Amino acid sequence: MQKNYAYLLALMFSLLIFTGCANKTNEEKVEKKVGATFWGASGDQEETFKQLIKDVDGIGFRLSDPHARVNDGYKEKYGSTTLDNLGFFSITNNDTVRELLEKHPSLGGFSPFNMHIYKLKDENTTWVGHVDPNVMADIVGLNDPKLRKTFIDSFKPLDKVMQKTMQTTKTDTVMFTSLPEEPMMKYEVDVKLDPEEDPEDALITFIEEFQEQFEEAFEDNEYIIAGYKNFKEIYSDNEQEFAFDAYWVYSLCHFKFSNDIFNDVPKAGAFAPCSLYMYIKEGSNKLEIGMPKLANWAAVLGIKDEAKLKLINDLDAEIISIFKSIGAKYLGKENGGAVAVTSVDKKDKEVSTVREKVTLEDGQSPTYLVADYMDKDAAIKVLKDSGMQILAEYNVDKKGDLVSIVFTHQSLKDMAKKSDRGFIGVAKLYINNINKEIRFTNVRYFAKAFMQDDLEQGACKPVMMMIKTKFSNVGPSADHYEYDDLDGYHFMIGMPYYKEMITLAEGDTNELYNKVKGSSVFSLDLGGKYLVGLEIGSKTKKFVKKVGIKNGGLLPYMVMIEDGKAKILDPKYYLAISYPQLTMGEFTTIATVPGAIEEDLKKYFK
Repeated sequence: MQKNYAYLLALMFSLLIFTGCANKTNEEKVEKKVGATFWGASGDQEETFKQLIKDVDGIGFRLSDPHARVNDGYKEKYGSTTLDNLGFFSITNNDTVRELLEKHPSLGGFSPFNMHIYKLKDENTTWVGHVDPNVMADIVGLNDPKLRKTFIDSFKPLDKVMQKTMQTTKTDTVMFTSLPEEPMMKYEVDVKLDPEEDPEDALITFIEEFQEQFEEAFEDNEYIIAGYKNFKEIYSDNEQEFAFDAYWVYSLCHFKFSNDIFNDVPKAGAFAPCSLYMYIKEGSNKLEIGMPKLANWAAVLGIKDEAKLKLINDLDAEIISIFKSIGAKYLGKENGGAVAVTSVDKKDKEVSTVREKVTLEDGQSPTYLVADYMDKDAAIKVLKDSGMQILAEYNVDKKGDLVSIVFTHQSLKDMAKKSDRGFIGVAKLYINNINKEIRFTNVRYFAKAFMQDDLEQGACKPVMMMIKTKFSNVGPSADHYEYDDLDGYHFMIGMPYYKEMITLAEGDTNELYNKVKGSSVFSLDLGGKYLVGLEIGSKTKKFVKKVGIKNGGLLPYMVMIEDGKAKILDPKYYLAISYPQLTMGEFTTIATVPGAIEEDLKKYFK
């Protein structure tokens, strides 16, 4: 009996050892993968990061729709933030991804991807990094060995330059075990074209209408369109083949959600903003849409907090629901159903033809001067009879309800001839046939901003007197700014000043001018330099409708050609100073516009 008992004890002990070894073996089989890598440099490296942006361009990575210092927006809107710096810089290697997108279109879920920068207030390290390309490939299902290797290898020079420029001394590698069962959300929409319209024009009409419907649906639910990249257009402009009738990528962001997540888990910003691709294959009648799920954030970053997990799951479900509300068919599992989205009752905006009554305080300068309505022909006659030179009549909208009349005067040209002051060379009379009003750019306002220390007393008087004496009931616009602060204007910390212009092209001044002279809306010879107005894309200029048609007279966009450079005012400066009452929230609704304007105008100089 005792012998049997001893035998049983030995057997049980052996089983325990075996079970333990088996469990240990199973645990060891759970492979840890690299989810994201961040390289750290001591202190605040914001200025060094600006150099990094230039350096990565030299190795073929193209930056689009950068969003620097997003933490300032969090502080302004929500009162506080744990972050000293948070920036999203969407980049793509256009040459590398062209063939990859043709063979595996879902790679648009990370084309562009985010080169992420962040710094916590209580930490003396600036971190720069991105999601690991293996993880990107896994999420979008890029399994072909050759294509996958091409994609992953393209990151090696980027990482090398990133570490060298930033002079990093630390590495923080995020490890994880597995992705969600279904890491992508995908949809399709029937492409319905008007049979009475030319097929090419009909496709453009379908795309524009769908894009507008998509943007409105998401913006109505407090999302931000943080970026837009049209691959089809990029490759067509470069005369490169691309096997799609259309292919574009939106960058999508929810500001409140991102604040709630990134203040505690700043590394998650590497996934933001979400790249949402939309394409139509050649000859297809389907618009195909896809985006990596936010559930990937939780899986890769190891987010366990229940409140944050709920935010992530709810937003995934809400995105599905919004797409369904605009007629997109969801192609995946809904994983428990989508959160219902309150439909927005669309109403036409009320059109008021009643003149605004505005009283400004001492020291405040109106951005525009509003006068009694006058039709275009009558207004042009008054300008000509008053000694003004009409340079252009420009329709801001398709219907011609919004018209910008560009004019000049010798007093404006004299100011504009000074170095870097060409943008003051014209004034604009904006005729709004919808609201039945006209408004002038306030020459005194813009001269103070553009001329700064070069502004001479009385320089604006001829044009200002003409406006006030030749037009009826002239008064200030509600848009205004402190006059004495205009020469140092910028929208907020990290945003550009007047002198921080963007160079579109370099070369001989006259050759640069000749490239755009024939296609310009207007041109003004300022004696050895030129001011021209150029049309921006039809999609780009829709920002006027979003942030206020009353101020649409800032178009056409002005380009100054001087000393071998074609330069523009940074749109983040020019749009802000033209809409000085714009809130941070309103500005974020046109987050893609500054980059789009720059890209639209660069095309003229190719």
